[in-house]
Amino acid sequence: DSASELVQQADLAMYTAKRAGRRHVAVFDQEMRVRADHRMELEAELRVALRLGQIELRYQPIVNTSSGEVLGFEALARWNHPMRGMLRPKEFMHVVDSAGFATALGEFVVREAAATAAMMRLVAPQLTMSINLSSSQLADSRLVDLVADALAQAQLPASALSIEITEEIVMEELSKARPRLDALRQLGVRFAIDDFGTGYSNLAMLKQFPADYVKIDRSLIHGEAELVGLILSLTRELGFAAIAEGVETIDQLAELRRLGCHHAQGYYFSQPLDTADAMAFLVSTEQIDLGS
Repeated sequence: DSASELVQQADLAMYTAKRAGRRHVAVFDQEMRVRADHRMELEAELRVALRLGQIELRYQPIVNTSSGEVLGFEALARWNHPMRGMLRPKEFMHVVDSAGFATALGEFVVREAAATAAMMRLVAPQLTMSINLSSSQLADSRLVDLVADALAQAQLPASALSIEITEEIVMEELSKARPRLDALRQLGVRFAIDDFGTGYSNLAMLKQFPADYVKIDRSLIHGEAELVGLILSLTRELGFAAIAEGVETIDQLAELRRLGCHHAQGYYFSQPLDTADAMAFLVSTEQIDLGS
């Protein structure tokens, strides 16, 4: 190998170690080269996707488990790739962050979700909209102005918008993101801790974060009733509401209701829908059948 190739290989190993997290070491192998080539290809395609409008939002309803009322929707980004089909965030967000596309994608999500929420509230005036932001998007100094402008353009009250932040980001990035979170809180925006129960957040951290509710990770809904019950007790103690993610069966819903979980989302209620189908769902579904 030439000196330049060795340097390139060292860079790839360093990048891999950084992505794995702190205190990780990586040694170059050919698989790293394959992944790097794939990432570069995906980066070029994503640049085109953002320009051509191939990134779309899908909306999954959040439901009151007692009444069946649709309380709101979570906006989920999808890449309508011309060759690979519909891609979920886990398949492209790593490229969004590493290639510097976080600001462009974040602006699209905030503006599109706010506009859709305003339209939905013509049918359901109390409805809320949730969006997901990555650590790179939270680090953007223009985030607060972007959210304020998107709310004003859509004529959407700030209290109708919730920002979901993963438990991992809360633990690792809270101090850096705190000024923007506080400014968004002053606007009236609400916050949720996403994927709750998968990390190791402590009570002190939860008390410091200005969350309105937590979203219990889908992995716990499938057979971890005791742990879900403990999380619900904790959230009640701290004054957070809780939403169970990934509800797929009537038995899971019944167990959540028994445990006192009042909000849920998942394929039992509906798959994520495009804007037209979400509006049709909202208009035609005053209450969802809860099986009881």
